Amino acid sequence: MINYCCSFWCDWIYSLNPLEVIIAAMVGIVTGLLASKIFAKTTERNKRNRLDKKYKPLEGTYIRWFKEDKQTGEGRIHAKAHLKHYIGEYRLDIKVETFINPKGYDLDNIQEWTGEVVMDTIRSGTVVWEQRKPDNGNNGFKRIIVEKNQDGITLVGEADQGFGVERFTEKETNAS
Repeated sequence: MINYCCSFWCDWIYSLNPLEVIIAAMVGIVTGLLASKIFAKTTERNKRNRLDKKYKPLEGTYIRWFKEDKQTGEGRIHAKAHLKHYIGEYRLDIKVETFINPKGYDLDNIQEWTGEVVMDTIRSGTVVWEQRKPDNGNNGFKRIIVEKNQDGITLVGEADQGFGVERFTEKETNAS
């Protein structure tokens, strides 16, 4: 019985045409590579769509008003935070412009810092930031908290360095 099995397989292997074996192997490798590429592209597209659906609503410009304007009813913007989502990742760009003097919105009255936000969840993340204007070398970390309805954000700075809580309570809507 063992001799029969062994002789059967040996006869079968010897009966194969080497050219057919090589062609079949090449077709199998090419088919496997093609299927792998299609699977990777589909998976990446699905991941990007899922993340865009989750983080795209956070994109936009958030506004913080001067505190004294609440009593007077004036609409002077104190600071703007611009959030922009990277495609397919848990990261956002943030740029915050703070108007130092509420009387005039000229370039000398603007402080600006930019940073990268890495979201831990849909509602919170970490900001690594660097001050751009005036360029005095300030940098550090902040926490970002997104309101439940995604129309406001809170930035919590390092208290030991004099950075407090910045609350952006309104999301600017584009009328275009």
